[in-house]
Amino acid sequence: MAIELSLKFWMGLLLGALIVAFVFIPLAKSLWSLLPPNVDESTYASFLELDKKLIEVSQGSRSEIELPFYLKPSVYILIGFNKECSRNQNDNKCPAVGCYNPSSDYYIQLPDECALGRSCLCLYDKNRPVICRSYSDIDYLVGNTDSILNEGNGINIQGTNYESFALYGKCKEEFGARKLKLERKLIDENILIHVTVL
Repeated sequence: MAIELSLKFWMGLLLGALIVAFVFIPLAKSLWSLLPPNVDESTYASFLELDKKLIEVSQGSRSEIELPFYLKPSVYILIGFNKECSRNQNDNKCPAVGCYNPSSDYYIQLPDECALGRSCLCLYDKNRPVICRSYSDIDYLVGNTDSILNEGNGINIQGTNYESFALYGKCKEEFGARKLKLERKLIDENILIHVTVL
């Protein structure tokens, strides 16, 4: 009887552990992912609005949109990844934020939060992505090579002055509240969304 109770106890314990591992933990993770990240409210709201407008422009309902955008100064970096960027370290098809070391060959690898083979926009805090969105209808998120606030380098679309998109409020100038213009362009059958700081 003691062996039988002990066997039932261990079987029940094992079954309980399996239920926790395969039901409750994934459920808790999925519920946790629905919560907004711990991000400044204004920056988070601006990111969500930018995401909505990127989808609108990429799907062709409008070819150009202007919107107010806020990036809390000295805290966040906004980085756009193109469809060719990978998870490999130092992939030169990924953006490099040149402000911190302009001669650096360090390229920011695609975060796990982004889908492979799609462009992606991520809000970074202290070198880690806090929220990312992937886009199937956008091949490249780009800025201008000569912009003070677009300091991302990485891939340069041949024959243009576009390069990987990066915005931050830590370098030459505080970002804060500005206006952005999104333009949809087609180059060599690739859909580019050109982001300009106004």
